[in-house]
Amino acid sequence: KTVLVTGGAGAVGHYAVQLAKWGGAQVIATVSSAAKAEQARLAGADLVINYKTEDVVAKAMAFTGQRGVGRVVDVDFGGNIDTTLKLMGMNSTIAVYATNGNRTPVVPMRELMERCISVRALVLFALPPPLLAAAQADITKWLAAGPRLHNVAAQFALSDTAEAHMAVEKGDMPKLGWPWEMIERKVKSSRVWRYSEELIGMMMAPGSVGFGPPSPNSPWQGVQFFWNNAWPTSKDVPEAAVRV
Repeated sequence: KTVLVTGGAGAVGHYAVQLAKWGGAQVIATVSSAAKAEQARLAGADLVINYKTEDVVAKAMAFTGQRGVGRVVDVDFGGNIDTTLKLMGMNSTIAVYATNGNRTPVVPMRELMERCISVRALVLFALPPPLLAAAQADITKWLAAGPRLHNVAAQFALSDTAEAHMAVEKGDMPKLGWPWEMIERKVKSSRVWRYSEELIGMMMAPGSVGFGPPSPNSPWQGVQFFWNNAWPTSKDVPEAAVRV
């Protein structure tokens, strides 16, 4: 299969390129600058296209021998759909994890039907548990199979959380996350720790650590309660850290 990763140097796209190559695919990545093009190449992309200066459709179709791509990992379904449809192959699939360019796009159903193009939209925490478990297993295998590239734009102390958020908002960094060890140290030093040992233990349970809204009946229901009801009323943890 040929996989197109839009935003191939982004926080998700950079890993999508590496995982697709690990799975044996030929990978095309679109980027917006020369620096990002280099990141996508280092991740393993076979063809990198700067969508601001190059013809994405012409290059992708030439690369695939005019057959079109088999899979798309799409960072902006609504913003990209006009271009994406022109390079999709028969019986292909678009996996959508964001659509910020146009949140209410017009979907050309007839074109999708005529080429049997599937659109699979997803939000991580809403996926069925068996799919999440399969993904975790594959990612674990991928990590164990060799050295991997992890782009870290900058590092901030927990006390500098506000500055980290500002860097994300300015576009200097695509995403923000905290090493678990840092959060654990801060929580254990706070006055709410004595009420939360069980909840933190649930956070540390295998498969339960992550960000985003909690799924029903998961340990994150308790953690979400902890975040909403303990930290915001405690002066021991910066307000910005509560928002992370």
